Amino acid sequence: MPKTIKTILKLTLTLAIFYFLFRKFNIKISVIFEHVEWFPYIILGALIRLVVIPVITINRWKMFLKVSGIEEKFFSLLKISFTSSFLGVILPSSQGSDVMRMYLIEKRHKSESNTLTPSSSVLIERMIGFILLALTGLCCSILIPNFAQKEKVVFIIAAINLFILAVVIFLTNKKIYKLVSRFLLKITILKKAFAFVEKSHLSLVTFPYQKILFPSVFLILLLQLCTITIAYLVFLSFGIQLPFYQHISFYPIIVILSVIPLSISGLGLREGFFVYFYSMVGVPPEIAIGVSLVNYTIETLLAVGVGGAIVLFDTLKTKQNIQSN
Repeated sequence: MPKTIKTILKLTLTLAIFYFLFRKFNIKISVIFEHVEWFPYIILGALIRLVVIPVITINRWKMFLKVSGIEEKFFSLLKISFTSSFLGVILPSSQGSDVMRMYLIEKRHKSESNTLTPSSSVLIERMIGFILLALTGLCCSILIPNFAQKEKVVFIIAAINLFILAVVIFLTNKKIYKLVSRFLLKITILKKAFAFVEKSHLSLVTFPYQKILFPSVFLILLLQLCTITIAYLVFLSFGIQLPFYQHISFYPIIVILSVIPLSISGLGLREGFFVYFYSMVGVPPEIAIGVSLVNYTIETLLAVGVGGAIVLFDTLKTKQNIQSN
């Protein structure tokens, strides 16, 4: 299927999900943000996103790249990270920026003959991140006091944990990978992507996890704490005071499910999941959608704006250099 048609279909699905949500719960866009009571909480969340989170993510990425035999400066990776946010925003799922990060770092070091691919650093850190995110959500869902439909939430998160475990085993176990890959190669649509999967598999099975496992787990948990804190602050800005552990239970599963590549940048899906899970603890649908959109603005669109400014500056600078020559 041509990429243009895929994009149109995903855009249509995104709009359809929003239409369904707004129609089902009789929500008007004009009144969603009238529920914001404490704007300073949103500003604080934005500062965490633009100052604290980049320091954590770039140092984490530097660590993975160094083990892969690649040295990069902090600000070079920071530029790639923000640029990837801008270029990846139109891609399906909420992890479009990761796809662009993998592409840009691979392009930057494509001439280097390392066993570990530069892009695999993104894949490995994301894999560890998803494992920790899923386990955190599962443990917290089991341990927190009872709430409506707790068993259903625990079941969903447990199923996600099993799925992630299956993917990790497939990518890291040589025998299982060899067995499954024979079947997958028979599927025509997967053949084009399989060269990258093969290279990533090699990187994953040879990656020296023991060298950076402890510090990387610490940084990833710190990053997840920051993202959950942002969601917590956004809820506070809407006047919703929920225990922090409630967000630790719900937010990880929303993040993971938003990765499903059905809509543009996970929009629509994310809002639907916010409504579904937070309605279990009494949050009105219009506030859940408002929180989701503000959270998306802080988590994604702020970085997209910075990345767009960087791309524009580089484009103008390149044109100026061409004209001067």
